[in-house]
Amino acid sequence: MLKRGSSGAEVEDLQRKLLANKINPGPVDGLFGPKTEDAVRRFQEMHDLQVDGIVGPKTNGAFEAAAAKASSSLSQAKDAMAASDARAKAAQERADAARRASQQRASSKATSKEADATKSVDKKGGIFSRIFKRGTDK
Repeated sequence: MLKRGSSGAEVEDLQRKLLANKINPGPVDGLFGPKTEDAVRRFQEMHDLQVDGIVGPKTNGAFEAAAAKASSSLSQAKDAMAASDARAKAAQERADAARRASQQRASSKATSKEADATKSVDKKGGIFSRIFKRGTDK
């Protein structure tokens, strides 16, 4: 049981637990003074416990339950982030595949146009072959 006037490592642990629950007990110094007592009272009030500023079995149990809930929430948040990351990675992979396919189509079209232009020049003989043919016709 911890109360005003208590000191030591257990009080430091209590002060850290209060901070983890977003309640400021003052400095984490291992001294159960008025600020720590006030913080314990606020914690007890928040968890529908008898508000006496003394950390007994029920208040300790509420700290353990709060820690378990925070751990569960953290685990759920990590799972949600992992799922979100997987969806983002899949979307990025789809976008990359679409970009590659588009580049491949564009490259294929350019190659096809170059081939058509070469065939056209071959059929017509190109400007130089026409000049030379005129020259030989005379």
